[in-house]
Amino acid sequence: MSEADIGKVQVEFWKAYQAQGIPINEGLVRLFNTRAQLSRLWSAVNKQNTSCDEHKAVQLSEKVKFEWERLLKLVKAISEIPNASVTLFMVEPDNEVKNTLAWSGHGRAKVVCIPSRNNPSALLYHVAKVHQPGDYGLPVPDDQHPSPFNLIIGHSRYSSTAASLIRERWYPTAKLALITHNSALRKSDVAWKEYGQTRELGYVEAARLAMLDERILPKADLAVGVGPVLTTEACEREWMGQCNRSRSNMTGPRFHELVPGVRTGDACTQQRQPNDLFRVLLAGRADDPAKGLDDAVYAVRKIALSGNDSSLDVLGVPAEDVGRWQQAADEMTGMPDLVGLHAFSDDLNVVLRFYCNADLVIMPSMHEGFGMIFTEVAGLGVPILAPQGSGAGQLALDRSRIPSELGEACVVMDESTYGIVPSPTSQRVALWAHRIDQVRCYPEQTRRHARSLQRIMRCYSWKHDTKALLRSAMEGEGNTV
Repeated sequence: MSEADIGKVQVEFWKAYQAQGIPINEGLVRLFNTRAQLSRLWSAVNKQNTSCDEHKAVQLSEKVKFEWERLLKLVKAISEIPNASVTLFMVEPDNEVKNTLAWSGHGRAKVVCIPSRNNPSALLYHVAKVHQPGDYGLPVPDDQHPSPFNLIIGHSRYSSTAASLIRERWYPTAKLALITHNSALRKSDVAWKEYGQTRELGYVEAARLAMLDERILPKADLAVGVGPVLTTEACEREWMGQCNRSRSNMTGPRFHELVPGVRTGDACTQQRQPNDLFRVLLAGRADDPAKGLDDAVYAVRKIALSGNDSSLDVLGVPAEDVGRWQQAADEMTGMPDLVGLHAFSDDLNVVLRFYCNADLVIMPSMHEGFGMIFTEVAGLGVPILAPQGSGAGQLALDRSRIPSELGEACVVMDESTYGIVPSPTSQRVALWAHRIDQVRCYPEQTRRHARSLQRIMRCYSWKHDTKALLRSAMEGEGNTV
């Protein structure tokens, strides 16, 4: 569709809403604004036949590695459900991801690998389009076993397109569930470098990814969002997809919200002394421009300049860049011992040690679809601060699930500061510094809130999450949001 055609479709939808007497609320206006933004990017997509440059390919590889741990937790949890048989069909990982695979484990799941190439997502799609299941040792439907699989799950842009084609060509009787774990359009506003070397290329790639979701989600039986924000994103993308093509079924997919599970067997019990150094931790992909690393450094610097004994540890720097980043952080703060940079680690014991040594874990992201670190840390009973607009922040502020006293204690109401360039005097830095210092000043109250939140988050185990997901996919008749 051209931009003019999309505009005509929007006008017709406005007329339809008015004719039905449906109130035009703020959410609906935001939805159409998102569509307008995508329309403006359409011409750029037409100009760029492909935005898959070397830079994007390298970043995609890094993101695939980072997602392995979370994906395997879901695979393992499903495989451990009684009477469930799970097959993980994937492109053979490189050595680094193989180590993660071995460390995380995949429960009782059967793993079927395709020989690797440069672009795993494209290879998986090619296999689904050209080959047959028997070529890779997967079961072939026959009269005796007409439905070898009851459910096929695709993981966001990495495998959703291939999963849809596998259901269509190989196992047409199976249900199809597609997981949305990111919003490229929203993220590109604050972190276009994640998608391209220039702002234009970043927007082009974000638009391409959004339109990929719009094309594929209407084919699903169940559209799964990781947390409330991404469940809304899945609804929007699927709804926009209706404008361009018919649904695969008359009613479209149902929607299910998946809250990432916590590890119920772990807890941090370390006792703090009144005069101990106040230790703040930022964990995650520090090279992601949306994670707010500079804001965190400046916020802790602001607290330290007030005469308060504190430090910031950053766990998630590319190993080859630790020295260079450490020098940059020291120059930003003027205090060589204030910030400590540490390489990203997929060793569970290392990560848990950092969590448990922290007085506070922060997520100062300018955009965060969910922020799985939130459930990991909250499940340990460690205090955490999440941004207001993140999926974790919206979960914490949902009074139907978390009491307001606990939810508000772990959320920084910073939505009005998104997009502000990091600097020592910015409004966003001042806001995060204030909230971090509040935690420092009231340690007993903070730890009490963290323990209460821990008890609530224990209800969101991977076991509970996977059972709810399977129940919604196979038995549900409505949305489970």
